[in-house]
Amino acid sequence: MKKIAFSMTVPSALRAFMADHVRALSKQYDVTVFCNFSDDDCADLFDGSVKLVHVPFERKICPLRDLKCLFLIVSHLRKGGFSCVHSVMPKTGLLAMSAGWLARVPVRIHMYTGQVWVTRAGVWRTVLKSMDKLIAYFATDIYADSPSQRDFLISEKVAKVGSVLGDGSVNGVDCEKFKPDAAARKAVREQFNIPAGAVALGFMGRLNRDKGINDLVEAFTSSHVTQQVHLLLVGPDEEDIEEMIRERFPEVAQQVHFAGYTSDPARSSCLDPNSLFPPALPGAFMDLRSRLGVAHH
Repeated sequence: MKKIAFSMTVPSALRAFMADHVRALSKQYDVTVFCNFSDDDCADLFDGSVKLVHVPFERKICPLRDLKCLFLIVSHLRKGGFSCVHSVMPKTGLLAMSAGWLARVPVRIHMYTGQVWVTRAGVWRTVLKSMDKLIAYFATDIYADSPSQRDFLISEKVAKVGSVLGDGSVNGVDCEKFKPDAAARKAVREQFNIPAGAVALGFMGRLNRDKGINDLVEAFTSSHVTQQVHLLLVGPDEEDIEEMIRERFPEVAQQVHFAGYTSDPARSSCLDPNSLFPPALPGAFMDLRSRLGVAHH
């Protein structure tokens, strides 16, 4: 039986984006997942049908730990005789694709789901962009999760992206899960004291600079909004965004709501047809469209 390895930084990415892929392929292949399982072992996802290997990935650049992770992946790939390695996310993309190249894994697939260097300037922008180019160099097959991202990567001379899944997605849309739900819409609004007639804007993703949260908050606070507009931020606060808003923008603090991490994005996405989701998550845009029956802008 041929062996396939998936690599991602954190368990939340496995749960949200790759679990269905892994589960389906495990019926025909021997599948292994490399991930930092220190906070969540994900044992409930696969009933023992998938080998889960802890690799101490960090989102931030940590040279010594990153080298350790590289050697661990190379070792597993060489010993296991893998036929394919697949990665998402920038850090694991660089480590998994280079490890696959070093281990002579014949098929090395990476999916671009966002570029952290877009919000940077100067030396760091150049360094991070070069890392994305290295991912493309070491990979044999390159995908993007939206047509716009494919075009952007090509125009920036980062990678010659081969394909996009469907109209743009990582894991497709479960239309039985993401569908209009008036009761959920009412419950979410009541939970955060958002009036029924108010316009509710939503952001779903990690709250940090890389996801464009600073731009969204700045736009919201400088757009002369009224009391009938509210902003709901759904996701872990990684850069003290809540404290920053309370201190810098007290005049709109009551209109910005923090939901924290959620394991049920379908419920949070039913706020309003005007909801916003970050450009780094086109899958979330599609989920929103399927739920509300509207196009995103």
